[in-house]
Amino acid sequence: MSGGLAAVADRMAEAVREAAAGDHVLVLGNGYGGFVALQMAIRHPGVASRLILADSGAAFSEAGREAFRNMAGPRRPRGWRRSPRSRCADYSRGISGGASRSDARPPRGVSEHRCGGVSRGLQALATLDLRPELAKVKVLCW
Repeated sequence: MSGGLAAVADRMAEAVREAAAGDHVLVLGNGYGGFVALQMAIRHPGVASRLILADSGAAFSEAGREAFRNMAGPRRPRGWRRSPRSRCADYSRGISGGASRSDARPPRGVSEHRCGGVSRGLQALATLDLRPELAKVKVLCW
């Protein structure tokens, strides 16, 4: 889905409105779903009457941000066992760094489109911060 967190939150608000049919709704968001639920409450006040965030918050800790930057960051030393995700991040950096598509290839069995999304997604998570918008939340949060 294009549009990132805001687009996911907009679709969630639409689904909650349809499912609720005018009833009061308590929305529970766990982990990344907590960010989605919080963004929904910011962008669509009144959709939920209550909001529960489990294992989530308005931003990742600096250690968490650093972990996402590292996953999207430089390659590991040669010979280290690497996951498809880290190979995708390498591929995405190679393309954005000026390598031709024939020189930088995605991991076997993984599409070029999917690889670019991994690195962009990790970079987006490293900068995700909803704290400046918290004043817009008009529902009770736990």
